[in-house]
Amino acid sequence: MDKKVFSFGTAALLSFGLFTSQALAQDFCSATGHTGQGVTVSNSGSNPVGDYHYELWYDYATNGYAVFYPDGSMDCSMDGAGDYLCRIGLKFNNGETYKDLSGDIIAEYKLVKKNISGVDYSYVGVYGWMKNVPGAPNGLVEYYVVDNTLSQWMPSDWVGNEKLAEGITIDGGTYNVYRNTRNGPAIETNQNVDFYQYFSIRSSMSDCGTINVSAHMRAWEQLGMAMGNLYEAKVLGEAGCNKPQGGTCGVSGSVDFPHAKVYISGGSSAPTSSASINPTSSSASSPVVASGTLPGTLEFENYESKHSDSLKVYGEVIGNIQPGDWVEWTVDVSYTGTYTFDILAARGDNQGRESTISLSMDDGTSVGSVSVLTNGWDDYDTFSGVTSSISAGQHKLRVTFTGGYVNVDNIQFTANDVNMSSKYEPPSSSSSPVNGSSASISPNPTSSNSVNNGSSASVGPNPTSSNPVNNESSASVGPTPTNNTSTNDSGSSNGGDVVDNNGQDVTAIGDIRLPISSGDMLVFDVQGRNMGLIYVPAGMSLEETLFARFHRSGIYLVKQGARMMKVRVSR
Repeated sequence: MDKKVFSFGTAALLSFGLFTSQALAQDFCSATGHTGQGVTVSNSGSNPVGDYHYELWYDYATNGYAVFYPDGSMDCSMDGAGDYLCRIGLKFNNGETYKDLSGDIIAEYKLVKKNISGVDYSYVGVYGWMKNVPGAPNGLVEYYVVDNTLSQWMPSDWVGNEKLAEGITIDGGTYNVYRNTRNGPAIETNQNVDFYQYFSIRSSMSDCGTINVSAHMRAWEQLGMAMGNLYEAKVLGEAGCNKPQGGTCGVSGSVDFPHAKVYISGGSSAPTSSASINPTSSSASSPVVASGTLPGTLEFENYESKHSDSLKVYGEVIGNIQPGDWVEWTVDVSYTGTYTFDILAARGDNQGRESTISLSMDDGTSVGSVSVLTNGWDDYDTFSGVTSSISAGQHKLRVTFTGGYVNVDNIQFTANDVNMSSKYEPPSSSSSPVNGSSASISPNPTSSNSVNNGSSASVGPNPTSSNPVNNESSASVGPTPTNNTSTNDSGSSNGGDVVDNNGQDVTAIGDIRLPISSGDMLVFDVQGRNMGLIYVPAGMSLEETLFARFHRSGIYLVKQGARMMKVRVSR
């Protein structure tokens, strides 16, 4: 398959000027400067700048200052401070919780340390407060996600009087989680009060990366750490020293953030980073709910886990992929057999060098690969392959970019040669479609209908008949019901026909919404090639459903149980 495809999400973003092909391939980890007119601050205080809100605070510094930029970046300098912090990001004013937002809270940062000295403790990452937190002293929580430090040591067990989890994996980083009770200055008060502190501390330093703050909050909730109304979420650079009794100390140097940005990812395209919690998750014995289904479509930006922080989400695609990067999902494979996979990808290289995208299951067993090369970073093609046999059941699917340097949108799996009698039912599954695609079909219990290598389909209604759909586009099916002329109330035709054993029209069905029951249906083109499964909701016509799924006009063969429909789609 070599069809030209451009994803709606990418096209929409480009048409509105939200990013270009250069931006899609851009790595903000290579940022060196700032954008816009900065605001220089030399005294403790806070104010808005651009779409963001900044804060600077220090004690007994001789010359501390910071420059805050409207793009969210900042350049912070300290000279002799006992404690110094600068931060910039979002301030919330409407009492929303993280669950009330249209997407996840995402923070991006690039960190450059210069001439740092005198630092005993430091937090670099994301900082914020929550109010009205159930069970927290005075309803207040001060929270940190720490990805780096200006000290030679990352923060450790000393940050909290409760260590609630070790080895939580989020966005490719591994974190320990702490809760602490502290008495000190808090938001919206001039007095010292008691409050909780929540910490996610990364096991290794990262100078550049993305922090999904909402993913950390979801993990904290699973550990029994209550959430409340958001007050702020900001990129933070903080450093301090432990003043000896009767003496002084001071931290000096600069911490530059040539890229710092906090935003709410958009609605359903939000990265849905999941947290693997070890060992204190109370749901360890519960069934694992898969994030994808085969057959079905997996959106790359909705990965469960990834190899490194270099890989970035740009709207509805992922990019900045380095050689060896990978993403993973937990998937429910509906039937044992092989699957055709179509990867929507772009690869720009003026020397004609291809990238390789490889698929593996569970223990690293390879199940397929394709090579990718297009004319540019916004020139998306569909690259197709066929997997080796995959057993029905739940698996871990990994997609590895062994050649690197590629942008990818989604990967669609359709049944190729599968055993329909091997249907896998997940412990917590339902009949609802996953990721907008149908995940299951209910075959005739008296039929064992296998779909072969894409050119023909055995769709006989009983075990004594094997009726292929061949390349001459004739469909051999079981007996046609004698009455297929049910009507709806509107009297409008949807263009669906029943075909007989020779593939010819038997009855022009008019005035119907759905001549067969709603549910899962198998779709072929007129050459008999399997196009996958669709889910037809009750009350929606086949024509509408087919156009919504495949986005093109034409004739489709649709099978449910023993009945084959020929449906004309014209839009």
